Amino acid sequence: MPLFAALPRPPHQAERPAGGTAAGDSLPRTSIAVAALSTIVEWYDFTLYLFMATILSRVIFGGGTESLLATLAAFAVSYLCGP
Repeated sequence: MPLFAALPRPPHQAERPAGGTAAGDSLPRTSIAVAALSTIVEWYDFTLYLFMATILSRVIFGGGTESLLATLAAFAVSYLCGP
């Protein structure tokens, strides 16, 4: 017998129909909305960074081909390190 088998379930973990979610459960819809909004913000951030890459390379690294490559390398590192 499992250790926590005798404990009652919280209301949010009550028995659900075989289809998955209970009727009136808005958690999946909310989760989808939050995920969509965060994806939009993330891609806006990436797009804005790439549009401003030439300006950022001149301001931060001093201009030139090497500075643009350094700016794009910083973008690549931030993209690969993201979740």
